[in-house]
Amino acid sequence: DLVTGKKIGIGSVIDGLYRLPVQVASALISGTSRQLMGVEDRSSIMRWHERLGHLSFQLIKKLFPRLFTSVSMDSFTCEVCQFAKHVRASYPISINKTTRPFALVHSDVWGPSGVPTCRGFHYFMTLIDDYSRCTFVYLLKERSE
Repeated sequence: DLVTGKKIGIGSVIDGLYRLPVQVASALISGTSRQLMGVEDRSSIMRWHERLGHLSFQLIKKLFPRLFTSVSMDSFTCEVCQFAKHVRASYPISINKTTRPFALVHSDVWGPSGVPTCRGFHYFMTLIDDYSRCTFVYLLKERSE
């Protein structure tokens, strides 16, 4: 415990992370959560939400139920979380429809691949005919090909 200096548990390092046995971790959460959290108010809940990587308020309530004794969980919103959930609007439907094959061809180049093919290709190019949706894929060794 950082406040009292007492040993409150024994853990071990596994793959570079400190791990506590389940009973020690649950005792830490329930027994010292008031000391760790500070005052039970909206700002401390938001602070822990941000510190834990914008963890959902439902999970924060499971971890630290005493934080929510005087505050309703439904009253919390996070602007960052709301923006992160936004999705990009879809592209508008084109009013210019092609009337014959190969009048309009869409292309894209992907790469470089971290692992080349057995013949040394690092990129591929796709060509899509707008009229027929016929797709061609070409392997490239260099992006400039």
